[in-house]
Amino acid sequence: AEVPPAPPGGRDDALEVTFAELRRFLHSPLQETARRAGLAERAEADDAATEPLEVSRLDLAVLLRDVFVRGWNAAVERGGELEPALVAAHDALLEREERLGRRVPTRAFLAAARRAQREVLRAWGLNLRGRLEAGERQRPLRHLRLGGVASPGAPDEVAPALELPVALPVELPGDLARRVTVRVTGRLPLLLADRSASVSLGTSPGWSEAPFVEGALAHVVLAAAGLRDQAPFRAFHVCPEWQRAPWKPAPLAAVDPAAARAHLADLVCDLLVGQWTLLPLEAVLAFQSKGLPSLRDKVLELRDAEFGRGSFRYGPLGRPGDFAPPDEATARALAARRLGLYRALRTQAEEAGA
Repeated sequence: AEVPPAPPGGRDDALEVTFAELRRFLHSPLQETARRAGLAERAEADDAATEPLEVSRLDLAVLLRDVFVRGWNAAVERGGELEPALVAAHDALLEREERLGRRVPTRAFLAAARRAQREVLRAWGLNLRGRLEAGERQRPLRHLRLGGVASPGAPDEVAPALELPVALPVELPGDLARRVTVRVTGRLPLLLADRSASVSLGTSPGWSEAPFVEGALAHVVLAAAGLRDQAPFRAFHVCPEWQRAPWKPAPLAAVDPAAARAHLADLVCDLLVGQWTLLPLEAVLAFQSKGLPSLRDKVLELRDAEFGRGSFRYGPLGRPGDFAPPDEATARALAARRLGLYRALRTQAEEAGA
C-alpha cells in the first residue's frame, strides 16, 4: 500500500511487532489475531504442571536446541569432534537444571531420557553436517536479535530494530490512511554465522515445508534491515532422527531490500488489521505446491478432519473449527500477498540451479 507522508512535526505513531508474531501470523492468522485481541493461551495436555516427572515437550525442545548450539560452537571453536562436545554440553545442562531445582526426570527415568536426548543431538549433528558444504561445517551457529541491548557473554548477536513505515487501511469512506512506524524486533531463527542460511532443528521426524517459510521470512528481514549482502540464502530443516539422505535445504534467491521492505510492510499491515477467518499455512502451502483447484476446499478439508493436525489448532481459540475460511478469491489473494514472495524466491533459485 502507498504510505502517506509523515504528519506535521515529522513523527509517526510508533508500534512494535516481533518476529515471532509475524511467524505465528503466517502459520495461523486466526490464532494470532486472537492472541493480539487479548485471548489467553490454553494450557496444552503435556504442560509441565501435569507431568511431574519431566519438563514439557516444548521446554525440552528449547533446552535441547540450546545444548546443540553450545556443543556445535564449542567443537567449531576448539577444532574438536562434534559428538564429545554435544555430550559435554548435554551433561552441563542436566547438572545445571538439577542444581537449580527445575524438573528433570527422576533417577529412575534419567538414564533412558539421557539416551533419547543424546540420540536427537547426534542425529541433528549428523544430518546437518550431511547437507552443509565442507567449509560451512566450520561455521558457528548464531541467533540474531533485533532491538534490545547487547550484554557481555550473551549468546545472541544484537542489531537495531527494523523500522518500517506502514499505511493502515481506512475504516470509513473519506478517512485518510493512518501512517505508523512499526519497529520489528525479536529473535530470528538460528543462522549460520555468516547469515547465509537458517537452521531449523526439528523435533518431529515428519517433513514439513513450514520451517522453509520461517527461514525465508528471516532472509527477507535480513535484506530489509541491510544486515547481509544481497545474495542467495538457504533454509535448512534438520530431522531429529538420523537419515542416510538428510532433507535437502530450500534454496532462496537474493531479494532486493526495497522489495523486502514492501513485502514486510504488507505483512505487518495484515497482522495489525487482523483476520477472523481460517487460512492456515498448511492449506496455503499444499494449494501452491500441488496446484490444487480450490484453496478454500483445502482449508475446509483440514478443518473438518476428525483427527487432523495443523497450526490453526494451537493457540487461544479452543474451537477454531467454528470459523470459516475466506471466499475463494479472497483466500487466493491473501495467500499470494503473504507467501507469493517466498514461492517466487524458491522458484528463481531452483531454476538457477542454486
